[in-house]
Amino acid sequence: MTLQNFFTKINSWNMNYRLMFIVIALFQCFTYIIFNSDFEIILNGDAKHYIGSLENLYQTGTYEYKGSFSGRMPGFLPLYSPIRLFFSQHTTLVIMIFIQLIIYSYAVVFLVRKVRNGFNWNNITLLLVIVLLGFTNYVSIWGNVFYTESLAVSCLLIGLGCILSFQKTKNHKELIYAGIFFTWLIFLRPFMTIFIFTILIYLWINYKKNILQILIYLAIPFILIESIWVIRNYNQEGKFIPAQGTIYAGNEPPKSFFMYRKMIACFGGDATDWNPNSEGMWFQTDEYIEENGFSRPSIDIFPDRIFNKDFSKDSLVKLRESFWKTKKKNQTAIEIIENQEEFNSKAQKFISNYKSSHPFDYYIGSKFTLLYKFLKHPYTYYLSMDQHFSKIQFLIKAMIYVINAFIIIFGTICLIINTLFTFRKTTKSFKLLLLAIPYLIFFIFPIILGVTEYRFLVLAIPIFVILIAITSGFFETKKISYEK
Repeated sequence: MTLQNFFTKINSWNMNYRLMFIVIALFQCFTYIIFNSDFEIILNGDAKHYIGSLENLYQTGTYEYKGSFSGRMPGFLPLYSPIRLFFSQHTTLVIMIFIQLIIYSYAVVFLVRKVRNGFNWNNITLLLVIVLLGFTNYVSIWGNVFYTESLAVSCLLIGLGCILSFQKTKNHKELIYAGIFFTWLIFLRPFMTIFIFTILIYLWINYKKNILQILIYLAIPFILIESIWVIRNYNQEGKFIPAQGTIYAGNEPPKSFFMYRKMIACFGGDATDWNPNSEGMWFQTDEYIEENGFSRPSIDIFPDRIFNKDFSKDSLVKLRESFWKTKKKNQTAIEIIENQEEFNSKAQKFISNYKSSHPFDYYIGSKFTLLYKFLKHPYTYYLSMDQHFSKIQFLIKAMIYVINAFIIIFGTICLIINTLFTFRKTTKSFKLLLLAIPYLIFFIFPIILGVTEYRFLVLAIPIFVILIAITSGFFETKKISYEK
């Protein structure tokens, strides 16, 4: 059988979407069990705020965590609270993990069906997307630790699928469904509000005559749910809070924290203190390294261009010691202020000197360095193997590593290719909506905020996969009808 005949045979299959969903869901759940056989639940970082606020709602009737009433939006509320009524907290969290895995599996198949109808995908292209999205856990892993990225991606996929379905059927119910999932998306990841504006612009370009009616259908779920949140916040805190009260959930870090991140980002360094082999991890205290089981990287990870006759590697070590003083426990209020001011002064001097000696790198080069680090990283750093299922874990981890590397590397290449060709053809293409998501993520996190935390890339992963499929050439594209 020739390769062409093989492809022809596959394309003649009657694809069973229900079977696809079952296979993906079983793989996702099996992978979780293999790497978490003890079902231990650990709440760290933002997860403590998300779950802590909901647990306090269950225990006391008030949605808050450590005095913060609006530090995190209640995106997990529809999952956590109904289950918590019947089970212990640990059992509730375990059930939530599997529910999120199932929702993600459904969202993958749902979007693939809608995109296939819009772009006339054949079975080979469909299987490519199913394999890449269904057999990676780069997205779903975050639901296992109760960060909102996994569920947010599911909402994004279903919402985009509903928009595609509306374009094909002109059924306004699809807009209401899209509005529901986009609203949920915002309550999970508020920064995605920016992306919602790109959807509105896209719809306005394609449906100018009916745009008011379309916006009303799309906005109904958001207006209803957001009104409840805003009124609740006003009654609770006496002020208008449409999203989160603060970025850091009511626990605003000291100024030395922001200065530390600004200092490292100014030359393109990675300030994320849990990213493997990052400048941020090198800066952390011995206690932090030991407590979290990390290994401190060598000072050689810092680029030679930051050193000169006035600032040597010894100077960098002393700067780190100054940073450590800001983290000392049992300090008096005066000592805290003095240590922070001392570090801030030294860090600002470093930034000023680097800006004057390397202006191009400070303003431009460092941004591209941060973007590069954001995209190039250990692709399965989050999967830790143990001795119980080491052989099975190794095989699964190796497969996921290959898939993750392929998605991110080739997804980035396909993003560039589709950007060039799409803008030449039309400004009404649905691909423009897809392209907006990764670019917004790149612009907000590594470029503007100087943040290279890998989980912020998660929302771009399904878009990378779709762009890989579009660019692969395994199918003939069919332009979606934009008739009003």
